[in-house]
Amino acid sequence: MAETNGETLTALEQKIIRQIEYYFGDINLSRDRFLQEQIKLDDGWVSMEIMLKFNRLKSLSEDAQVICDTIKKSKSGLMEVNEDSTKIRRSTAKPLPENTRERREEMSNRTLYVKGFPDDVSLDDLMTFFAKFGELENLVMKKNGSKKFTGSAFVVFLEKDKLEEFLKAEDVKYGENEIIKYRKDEYYKRKNEKRRQHKEQLMKEKQEQHLKKMEEKEKIAIVPGSVLHLSGFTQDLDREDIRTFFSDFAAVAWVDYNKGDKEAWVRFFEENQAKVVLEKTKDSDSEDIKLKENVLKGDVLEGEAEHEHWKKISEAKSAGMKNKKLGKMGGRKKFGKRHAKRGNSGDEPAAKVSKTED
Repeated sequence: MAETNGETLTALEQKIIRQIEYYFGDINLSRDRFLQEQIKLDDGWVSMEIMLKFNRLKSLSEDAQVICDTIKKSKSGLMEVNEDSTKIRRSTAKPLPENTRERREEMSNRTLYVKGFPDDVSLDDLMTFFAKFGELENLVMKKNGSKKFTGSAFVVFLEKDKLEEFLKAEDVKYGENEIIKYRKDEYYKRKNEKRRQHKEQLMKEKQEQHLKKMEEKEKIAIVPGSVLHLSGFTQDLDREDIRTFFSDFAAVAWVDYNKGDKEAWVRFFEENQAKVVLEKTKDSDSEDIKLKENVLKGDVLEGEAEHEHWKKISEAKSAGMKNKKLGKMGGRKKFGKRHAKRGNSGDEPAAKVSKTED
């Protein structure tokens, strides 16, 4: 039981007053388009017939007279009842505050984020719980995409002093659950930091996956016996001269040679092809390979020499891929202009959600 204006209120009457004053309170009324339209029709008055279409109020009582009589017992002075108890309105002596920046900041300073409640707790349970800490102006149960309670809520204390007392209170529990509490701005700082860390983690994982794919792509499939080593160049040649010469004997995959080099490596596509080509191109007597003005010695890479050659190919390809990636990164506009992001209010529950019910 609670007393107001010298009268004792029943639990039901307390709920009715709380619900009506929630509907016409500063927070909900500034967001509720339906009620805003209704109060424009009749100098602020809303018929009880309309009010009883609100499911939560209807669940408390369907008797308009009972509801009106109960409203008259409220000590807040927020509501007025007409003479025949058929209409109610927000008191003209308490107009809705303008939604200014100062007003939003002031309300934010009276708002806490709390979590740790069971998923099956009701709004009435929460209101009863917070009643012992101070009167609330609003309480918003946070819900997920499936409209299920997440165990957390925003609570707006009517008096900032009561918020400070609750914030300083130690070992606050709901049943066996410890209640965690943050100021509203601290909650959003934590949330934004968590979001930033999550984004960084996703980027890191994405980069690791990309690098792994690139490493797989960069891996060279070793073809044993496919590299023919040539030495003894005395006259400069073009790489294409070497490719053309050996292409008459087998398909050439790559020629490692630059004009002025004394050595060259010719790589063929097929396994053990280097030995076959060497036998076909060398002189039967001198075992030299005559390529234009050059008399060359040829040998097939094997063992450690072959392993080192393929290792160099892999390293060169890997370095080339990295340089290519760096070149792409350098070409991006990393610090280009972005559209302005929404502020914290974008993360707050929307008007429909904040009504919790109805």
